[in-house]
Amino acid sequence: MVMAANARALLCTLVLTLGGTSFDFDFDSVLQRHAPGSSSILVHARPTRHGRTDHTGTHGHTDVELDSPGIVQEDSADLAPEDEVNQAPTEVPEPTGVAVDSGTMPSASVASSEQDKVAHEAARARHWRRVAGELSCQLKGFGLTGGFCLNPDAPGPVGNNADIDPKFADAMKVMVYPDGATVVDLGCGFGQYGKHWKFLGTVPSKLTWHGFDGSENIEKATGNEVTFFDLSELRALPLKAPLPAEHYRMSIEVAEHLPQDMEGYFIFHLFGSGGPMPTAVVFSWAVVGQGGHGHVNCQNYEYVQCLVEKVVGYDLDTSTGAALRDVIEQPTPTSGSPTWWLRNTVFVLRRTARAEQGWIAEANRAFRDTLPGDDVAAANFKASYAAAIERAGCVPQKY
Repeated sequence: MVMAANARALLCTLVLTLGGTSFDFDFDSVLQRHAPGSSSILVHARPTRHGRTDHTGTHGHTDVELDSPGIVQEDSADLAPEDEVNQAPTEVPEPTGVAVDSGTMPSASVASSEQDKVAHEAARARHWRRVAGELSCQLKGFGLTGGFCLNPDAPGPVGNNADIDPKFADAMKVMVYPDGATVVDLGCGFGQYGKHWKFLGTVPSKLTWHGFDGSENIEKATGNEVTFFDLSELRALPLKAPLPAEHYRMSIEVAEHLPQDMEGYFIFHLFGSGGPMPTAVVFSWAVVGQGGHGHVNCQNYEYVQCLVEKVVGYDLDTSTGAALRDVIEQPTPTSGSPTWWLRNTVFVLRRTARAEQGWIAEANRAFRDTLPGDDVAAANFKASYAAAIERAGCVPQKY
């Protein structure tokens, strides 16, 4: 199955970059040397002749639902039998090893049904994805596809990923999200907007909020209030129930963290991800020259406008966007917004009839039934996005 193939590809060879050197990680040799239930593994890196792969700076995504019961959790440790948890690892006495806490790998026992097999493979894939992310954090300071690296034992913000302007959050609730709305927050950091609307806002909130982020260890760091999701992967959002047709999405300063060749995945998740397209989106994208932690794909207004209007089929709600930006105060030595840069980058986007003929609708139809996608699907997806950008005449800043 595709999921197993993807997991196998990850286990067999993980190519990471440290400085200008590329490393191969041979997980097969690791598995041969270590018990399946080991609490840690040692992976040995060897330089290769691969070209430099520079996947830096991607917020992924997590799913947090504050007003609705039963969120999807990515932690699969509870799927393994207890007798596997405490097995002692086999030592590998090579000095070049990198020690990684791999948690508990789900058991390889035979599943009783096809549905169980899929769930089992998904759990194993998530397990090894976490291991790979921790390795990447140790070697290059970013996650496997550029997500921030969090320390679950001493969680704290990285690169402004916990910042929030309360006035801006309240204004979004009043101007964009009606009472009872479902809001999907992509690249939500520590879930600060969802927490604000639930507990701290001056405006009473009846929102159902789902938060996703791609920072490594985000679930541990937030006590599972935020669900891990990598926005640079061709897979559906891990929601327990389908989204309603009328729902809303947001993504604040996330797009610039994804490498340019993965941009299409982010746009797909922001507007589709195999499900219904959102009624409206609050969205910001760091502009060229803005600077910031892990920014690798900053883009200017003209490109974002072209992408949204001509490729996706949404309209810019310029009046609401301007009103939101006016709420954000310029910084002074003693006051001002903690997220003042959003004055230059926030958009409000509204779905139009054109969206049904746009690239997102096309991608939903083409890839919805094959999620998660394999390497062939991923190549076709990237080609489809590139062709849509070219047809629309959108000209991005190249990196």
